[in-house]
Amino acid sequence: MDRNQGYGTLAALRGNIGRAFVGSRRVVDHLLAGLLAGGHVLIQDVPGVGKTTLARALAKSIDCDFRRIQFTPDLLPSDVIGVSVYDPQAREFRFMEGPVFAHVVLADEINRTPPRTQAALLEAMSERQVSVDGETAVEESLEDYVLAIVAATRDHPEILLGASPRATLALFRAAQARAFLDERDYVVPDDIKEMAVPVLAHRLGARGPGGEEHESGIVREVLSRVNVPA
Repeated sequence: MDRNQGYGTLAALRGNIGRAFVGSRRVVDHLLAGLLAGGHVLIQDVPGVGKTTLARALAKSIDCDFRRIQFTPDLLPSDVIGVSVYDPQAREFRFMEGPVFAHVVLADEINRTPPRTQAALLEAMSERQVSVDGETAVEESLEDYVLAIVAATRDHPEILLGASPRATLALFRAAQARAFLDERDYVVPDDIKEMAVPVLAHRLGARGPGGEEHESGIVREVLSRVNVPA
């Protein structure tokens, strides 16, 4: 997307939000700035001025899921994150996602809830992932990043045989292993970039002579071209 297309998209977003939210354009622009920066926005105002309407309008304008969490003194962390429920037929626990699993989440009156429940949001806000029962739900954008790298190896003009689905799974597992070696229970883009060459290079079929060093160079080139998730 070039600059002019970006300006057009922003104008369309402002227009869509304006159809639902009648308020200051400055507020809308601050909200869009938070979206573009990949951050979070604190909305403070008196009741009844359209804070929920504004957040919902943003989510609809960008075609994303919207969830609202009403924080109360008796709200539990599991009410925010979700809970594992035993399925007697499958004889296994199934994770039921909480409202934090959405693209746009409005946390209403967060100051009313205990600090332990507030802390349930911190991992999602800072790491963009949620840990439940010792297991980590990795952000979808990292999975997309791995898939984009693999797809780029298949489309590369110097590659006759690109990375296979098995190679995709191997890369993701290697990234998880590297995260564990760094004493983390979550994967970051650097884990994937670090493991891409040793996992993928020997699995590629390059056109003509060149050997493993040539294939390693191709993987590095692919990494330089694929956008890294923020």
